[in-house]
Amino acid sequence: MSEDRTYSARSGEGFARLVKVLVLLIPVFLIGYLIFANFIASQEFSYVYDIGQEGESYLTPSERISEVVNEEDVDYRNVAGHLVYFDVPIARGIERVRVKMRIKNNLPAGGKASIGARDQEEWHYNSHLVYDPSLDVGNLDRVGNVYRVNPDAGVVDFSTLRELEDVTIATDEDFGLVENIVLDYRPEETVIDTTLRGGHVFYLYAGGDLSIEVKKRDLNWYVGSDEIIMFLSDAQGNLVGFMEVGDDGDVSGEKELGPVQRGNLLARDLEEGVYKLEISDFDGLITEIKVNTNKIVAEKVFLADSSAYRVDTKQSQLYFDYNGDVKVRMITHHAGGLQKVLINQSGAVSAFDFNVEDESMFLDLSAGRSVLTFTKNDIVLESQEYFTFIENGYFKPFKQKVVPLGSEDWIMDGVDYIVTDYVAPKEDGEWLIVEGGFDIVDDGLYVSEKGTLSLMFNLPYLSKEENAEHVVPIDWIEIEVYKPGVWDK
Repeated sequence: MSEDRTYSARSGEGFARLVKVLVLLIPVFLIGYLIFANFIASQEFSYVYDIGQEGESYLTPSERISEVVNEEDVDYRNVAGHLVYFDVPIARGIERVRVKMRIKNNLPAGGKASIGARDQEEWHYNSHLVYDPSLDVGNLDRVGNVYRVNPDAGVVDFSTLRELEDVTIATDEDFGLVENIVLDYRPEETVIDTTLRGGHVFYLYAGGDLSIEVKKRDLNWYVGSDEIIMFLSDAQGNLVGFMEVGDDGDVSGEKELGPVQRGNLLARDLEEGVYKLEISDFDGLITEIKVNTNKIVAEKVFLADSSAYRVDTKQSQLYFDYNGDVKVRMITHHAGGLQKVLINQSGAVSAFDFNVEDESMFLDLSAGRSVLTFTKNDIVLESQEYFTFIENGYFKPFKQKVVPLGSEDWIMDGVDYIVTDYVAPKEDGEWLIVEGGFDIVDDGLYVSEKGTLSLMFNLPYLSKEENAEHVVPIDWIEIEVYKPGVWDK
């Protein structure tokens, strides 16, 4: 009996020790699990926003969102503005975000949609196309997300594409432009005395101290002030200088042409390379631009040396130099802008009969040097490539020409490659499921101090007056966020 009691006591002591060990190990296991779950294992979170539920609509601003609409077995809200916004919480370590939306398949012909993610503290969004019926990449040859459009071009991967020259790329990604080195650049004074209307964008090649002097005159056609702001940025988009020229003091809208006002932007100690000059839009004229570089080009201009703007009508010229055939689009909104445009292509002179008002006309230019002469101006001109105002001012800023995916057809006609992660919408009865994804780091997204990422749904066609009554129903939004584990990085 005593041996049995001794064995029983020892067994009880062993069990007690086992329990103590287990009690001590439980916190260790819990801590280990928390470390594994939060820092080692990959994680996926999903947020579903039921847009059609009563109360929270998730979308802002409220004036662009309807009340709940009940239709058979679906509750939804209508989007009545071209830009609406919604937020998603982003925990530390989250690297990827994917957005899916269920929208009604009622977009008009030519209608497109994109989803954007905020990538700067101020208002700026990195947008990816999510709906474009004209974008059919399924039959194109590709390597990864690089699709060949031009059958005369090679099928290449992304790294090879970045090294190609004289190609046009359409993309909804941040491609990262590769600057050209311009061997005939000289820091000499260049004066552009062609009158331009409103805001413009130019590319310059410069180094050292860059001086930009602008003269402007306010048209005063509309009530309000007409200041301009000039922004100078490098090829990576970094701001290197800005300057403002204020209003002329007349905000009446009585169409009195204002006096000449001057502004000067000076950027010092610049590294030699490509710079982008943006002049904000305003109700007025740019009458002169003076820069201390011989290289300055544009893609779009509004030629305004015309009596329609209370200045003398005088002849103006633009210079082109292309390796391939390109299209030039022209439009005027006044009968006085109808004219014969003279074309000098390598010594061969011809005339283009620009004879239609309020409608785009297209001019095809063949490879080589061309000079276009405008006798009446009052024309908005835009090209698939760059052009300049002075004979030797032409240069190609970048190895490749990059245009937004989903650009107008005449721009897309000149594209050699498409770079996109575009996913064709999935049909779901009368609805479509559209989706797009972002990488927090690679896309440089801006997460607020509160740990939220602002997302945007963009329906550009709703910004047009003729589509003001159109709406797009949204049923739900699903947002998936991904946090990689230690072994996934």
